[in-house]
Amino acid sequence: LFSGSLPGSSVAGNSIRGSHHRCIAVEGTANLTLAANVATQAVGHCIYLGHGARDNTVRENLVSETTYVAREEEVSGETDYYAAAFYSRSPPNNWVGNVAVAFRRYGFDFYNYNYVLNEDGTKTGENP
Repeated sequence: LFSGSLPGSSVAGNSIRGSHHRCIAVEGTANLTLAANVATQAVGHCIYLGHGARDNTVRENLVSETTYVAREEEVSGETDYYAAAFYSRSPPNNWVGNVAVAFRRYGFDFYNYNYVLNEDGTKTGENP
């Protein structure tokens, strides 16, 4: 999703199995709820909040058996070689009651810097 502000919208109650590249990817979207989704056997980050994904709620999702993207298949600038069940490039999101099991590398991986990394590679809000 890359949709701006979506108050009242949700991606909920889905079952995702055998995704070959991520399960749910959200970029440039705010005020979305991702809830009660179950995903297994995914390649790359499974639930991914990328550039500009802010003020979203990720609640009570279950992810299992994520694995990394092979180096020869890796997309330049992406981090799926170190795949996480839950991954966020934008810190200001709400994470409540999510579960990651049987993952290859990371259960949860968050960019927790004092800035937001924009899609063009620039930083917003960086402390001096």
